[in-house]
Amino acid sequence: MTRRERMEHRLEQRREWAQKAQQRSTAHFDTSHTMADRIPFGQPILVGHHSERADRRYRGQIAGHMDRGVEEIRRPQPLKRRGLSLTPESPCSARTRVETIGCLTVQPALRYSERR
Repeated sequence: MTRRERMEHRLEQRREWAQKAQQRSTAHFDTSHTMADRIPFGQPILVGHHSERADRRYRGQIAGHMDRGVEEIRRPQPLKRRGLSLTPESPCSARTRVETIGCLTVQPALRYSERR
C-alpha cells in the first residue's frame, strides 16, 4: 500500500466518521425535541408533588440528549480539518512531504540524502 493510498483511505475513513457523528447528532436532537414536546410550554416543576422527582429526571434526560447532540456536532470538526490536509489532490509525492498548518502549506527542507 503506497503512501497516497493510505492517505486516501484515511480521508475516506474520516469522512465516514464525520457523517456518522452528524447522524448521531441529529438523532439526539430529534429525541430531545420529541421528549420536550410532551411537557407543556411554561409548565413549572411542581415542588413537593409526588411527580417532582420523575419530572426533574425527565428534564435531565432532555438536557442530556441535547448535550450529546452538541458534542456529536463538534466531533466531526477536527476530523474535517484533518481530512482537508489529506486531500488526494494535494501535491504530495514520494520525495516531498507536505504539512498543512491552518491554511498554509509548508514544504520542509529536503533531507540531506535528497540534496545530492
